[in-house]
Amino acid sequence: MTLMVSAQCQLIALLLAQGREPEAAKLLAQALEAAQGGALQAFQRLIEEQPQWLREQLAGRAACPVQRDLLTHLPQALVASTCTTEALSSREFAVLELIAQGCSNQQISERLFISLHTVKTHASHINSKLGVERRTQAVARAKSLGLLV
Repeated sequence: MTLMVSAQCQLIALLLAQGREPEAAKLLAQALEAAQGGALQAFQRLIEEQPQWLREQLAGRAACPVQRDLLTHLPQALVASTCTTEALSSREFAVLELIAQGCSNQQISERLFISLHTVKTHASHINSKLGVERRTQAVARAKSLGLLV
């Protein structure tokens, strides 16, 4: 079974490289079924090369032990990135853009016509949602997630 799952995972990677996602998704379903005995090593290449696609596919399926195990092996940073873009409010995003431009909290307050306290609250929420501690880290994280250019 492990060889079959390994071959299926290699074929999935090839199909994804060719842009044939529907076929890859069907084959993933078969590989998950065959891997019920715990053949997780076969999925290593997909975990490394296609973590976001794999996460999306697993999220849309009924939970099974293999699926839960695979989800725990996916990079943790991607978990945050899948939630982050939806989690930032439009106002938080506006504050984040001004932070990225190098504006101080006072300047942000004046530009957005909000209190200094509100700016600090938004900045705190942004840091929390992006999983960082400093505003410079928030900007770097947002850029790495494609939220900012």
